[in-house]
Amino acid sequence: MAKFWSEIQVGVRHNARDDSIDLTTDPGLARANSIYRKLALALPWPELRITTASAEVTAATGVYNWPTSSVFTDVVALEIQGASSASASRNLLISPESEYEWNLAAKQVNTIPVYYVRKAVSGTDSFELRPVPSYDVTEGVQITGYTEPSAYDGTTPAANPTVFLQKTADDVLELLIAADWLAQQGDPNFATFQIQQATQILQRMFGKELVPAEIVSGIAGVPTGGGGRG
Repeated sequence: MAKFWSEIQVGVRHNARDDSIDLTTDPGLARANSIYRKLALALPWPELRITTASAEVTAATGVYNWPTSSVFTDVVALEIQGASSASASRNLLISPESEYEWNLAAKQVNTIPVYYVRKAVSGTDSFELRPVPSYDVTEGVQITGYTEPSAYDGTTPAANPTVFLQKTADDVLELLIAADWLAQQGDPNFATFQIQQATQILQRMFGKELVPAEIVSGIAGVPTGGGGRG
């Protein structure tokens, strides 16, 4: 079970040896949320992977609104049903690098789409399917991907948990926020120590090949090997 933000603040204060740190108001709140988002983005956290039914497929319609219920940081797959809801889902391929192939798909007879691209249509986040579907199916498009966690707004810290499933992940968050604070206060060596601890934990969780030290130091904005900010 995740820690509450009140617990995160206690941990950050302990790691940084500074009881004045406040994560409920800016600039502490803004910096904490920035590190929170970057930590979520850096690794494939299972708690941030979702599949959402995003759109009804309509015959002869190629452009659809992208779902606004979640902010995706990485789309793993976009699947479309066949001509009936009983049909097996089919993975959509992203548009190839060749504009020729993408434009050629637009000239094909309406059928099961093969490609999709995200685009803005009059300021609306959208996606387009090619070839254009030749059938109607309710909630025919599903998107699977990793999402951005909602920012903590600074209120009722004892009632707002982080998105992480494991308290160990929250321990890492505390270390990285503390490292950022220490670097700002001119203590790069102690900041690096926090980074090293966070790296060890993340490497145990995800494996060394997924967690090089420079990625972890980059989350907190602390250069590897110590040294202050420029």
